[in-house]
Amino acid sequence: MRKILKVFAENHILANFTVVLVIAFAFYLWGDIPKEEMPETTADVVFVSAQYTGGTPEEIEYFLTKKIEEAVRGIEGIDEINSTSSNNIVS
Repeated sequence: MRKILKVFAENHILANFTVVLVIAFAFYLWGDIPKEEMPETTADVVFVSAQYTGGTPEEIEYFLTKKIEEAVRGIEGIDEINSTSSNNIVS
């Protein structure tokens, strides 16, 4: 390793040429690297939260939780639905 560093320290043209060569090679390979703007992903878990200010757990369950659950049940691929209704929030 010291030998390589000594060669580059003594020969600046070789060091600069090597750096330019590595950068040019990186730009050449950049086109071959697969890239996606919007890659396809799958979500195993989806979290939905809603707020109902001043609502009791019973009101939140009636006005929010049941409506959200009904809407989510219509989505294909949903295996399980868990919900919690508490003061001012459903999750």
